[in-house]
Amino acid sequence: MGINELFDGIAEVINRFAEELAEQRLRKKMSRTGLSRRSSAGTKSGQGAENRQEKTEKEGGKTR
Repeated sequence: MGINELFDGIAEVINRFAEELAEQRLRKKMSRTGLSRRSSAGTKSGQGAENRQEKTEKEGGKTR
């Protein structure tokens, strides 16, 4: 096993761990606020943030 493969494996484990923590935090936040799972489904994959950014850019172009 080469050093690059070792580091790739370590990075994969760290990313998986970070995703699990983020999921736990999201569940905890949703339970506190009473939000349903469906309301955050678009943002889990990052699509919600991208859509907001695109919308903001379009709106910014119209006002100039």
